[in-house]
Amino acid sequence: MLKNHKKSWFHYLLKGIIYFILLCTILLIITYLYAGQIIKKTISTVIPPITQTAVSVDDIDLSLFSGKIGLRGLAIGNPDGFSDKNIFQMGDIAVSFDPKSVLTDKIVIYSVTISGTSISAEINTNGQTNIGILNQNIQKYMNSSTSEKKASAVVSTQKKKNEPSKTIIIQDLKINDSKVSLGIANQSMTLTLPNIHHTNIGENDQTKNIPEMIALILSYFSDESVKAVLNSGSTLFNKSLQKAQDLINVGQNSLKQQTDQVKGTLDKIKTIF
Repeated sequence: MLKNHKKSWFHYLLKGIIYFILLCTILLIITYLYAGQIIKKTISTVIPPITQTAVSVDDIDLSLFSGKIGLRGLAIGNPDGFSDKNIFQMGDIAVSFDPKSVLTDKIVIYSVTISGTSISAEINTNGQTNIGILNQNIQKYMNSSTSEKKASAVVSTQKKKNEPSKTIIIQDLKINDSKVSLGIANQSMTLTLPNIHHTNIGENDQTKNIPEMIALILSYFSDESVKAVLNSGSTLFNKSLQKAQDLINVGQNSLKQQTDQVKGTLDKIKTIF
């Protein structure tokens, strides 16, 4: 009887372990299937308040266990009053992170590499650039975010601290091969932005939550784009002057040819009389 009791106890234990493994497997499958959708929703929720524009993303490749995220087709919409749909069409985004840190208050990202971003610069009828407006929106968000953080720090000293929000650290950030297409007065040119490299972002006393970190990364794009557009102004102006001079030269040559033809015709008429 004792033997049967031990057998029954072992049977229930084994059955419980099997059910537990199955439950964990189902939860992991559900997490894997829906984690990409969660990230997409997060992107579409977090970025628009920063840029004041629409945001979309085509594809997300996520590997939770190896700590890898790949994003493709992340597009930042144009501010109102500009013709193109998007101002930023980001290329491949590769993220490597510590999976265990996701369960803590500080998410550790080993590296972020953004490659091949296309930026479309425009000027509206009021003489404003979409790059300038976007940069202002980002800077406004970053400044207000800093003010709110200081205010919340004061409040936290006066009352019991609640559950802390997640902060984020990026140990290595690289933004490579970004280009700006610019057109002014029927002149167009492509500008290559310098590669951007930062390390240990969010370390020490420079703590940042997820929206603040995204705003900072977007500011790197907008800052460099504004600099590139401003520096290109003289080049485009010179190109416009050269084109105008070429048109004048063509007109002068055409007028000279017509004058010569008329003169030749008059000379022939004089020979007849």
